[in-house]
Amino acid sequence: MKKSFALVFTLLVAASSAFSQSLTTESFTKAKAVLDKSVAAYGGTEELNAISNVSLRIAGESVHRNQSRRPGDMDRTEYTAEILIDLKNSRARQIQKGHYPGGFNWNNGLVIDSGNRTGFDLIRKTSNPPGQITPANFKANTRWLPQLVLLNVLERAQTLRYLGKADYDKRPHEVVDYVTNDGARFTLYIDQQTGLLSKFETLVTDPFAGDSLFETRFTGQRKVGKSIVPARRVNALNGEITNDFGLADVAFNVALAPERFKVPEGMRAITFPAPTPVTKHADKIYTTSAGGYNVLFVDFNDYIFVMETPGNDRVSLQAL
Repeated sequence: MKKSFALVFTLLVAASSAFSQSLTTESFTKAKAVLDKSVAAYGGTEELNAISNVSLRIAGESVHRNQSRRPGDMDRTEYTAEILIDLKNSRARQIQKGHYPGGFNWNNGLVIDSGNRTGFDLIRKTSNPPGQITPANFKANTRWLPQLVLLNVLERAQTLRYLGKADYDKRPHEVVDYVTNDGARFTLYIDQQTGLLSKFETLVTDPFAGDSLFETRFTGQRKVGKSIVPARRVNALNGEITNDFGLADVAFNVALAPERFKVPEGMRAITFPAPTPVTKHADKIYTTSAGGYNVLFVDFNDYIFVMETPGNDRVSLQAL
């Protein structure tokens, strides 16, 4: 009797394992077919892999979800940027300009080259010390166009899974997801008729809303020369628009001069002293440095009251 039970149990485990493996394989196979259709819609694998660099301009609006003048009425301010990405040599340059409600103007940028990221301020004429950037973080800076998203998916195709079908923007879509180089899981909505990438989304932690859905939408896709490019790139958090960017002058494989990836001339290099871990301001009243923020906390003997743990989970845990 015991032998019979052991045999039946073994067969059930083997069947369950085979069934699980077939589900994984089936999910990957269906997702890969959806990816292949989308890649073909943008010119095919060969054309995508031939993209060595891309340049574009942005003219749009920043939506100040947490820094507007009135609750429930989000201010919009003008935002412009010039972006250059050299995929072949892992280099990038971005210069952006805008302002916050109330008149605080900013005009800054960054260059990425040789594994380092250097920021600069064109108003104050200063530059920050170079900081190391990982290949995964560089990839995260390149998702400005559907083609660049798909190139990353092709690199990570083994992580593809099929999620099903859904209507988005009143059109049927097939939905797949994959894991990015930096460990995030992105869900892609592929238009069932055209094969174009309509949006990608992921779950994030928001300081106010908690677990939240962050979307990047590509709208108004049309043929420009040989390539299909979107007219706009829109970000939304839980359905509320946070950035509304118009894309213009999109160009692939342009001539690149090395000086375009250098900090502009005339910048004064500045350094920042290491922050003090804990600063005492009065009896049992302190601040600590976490993620670039000064976080206030008070010692009540039996417990500690932390005034604010800003940013994301990582910064909050650092403060605590």
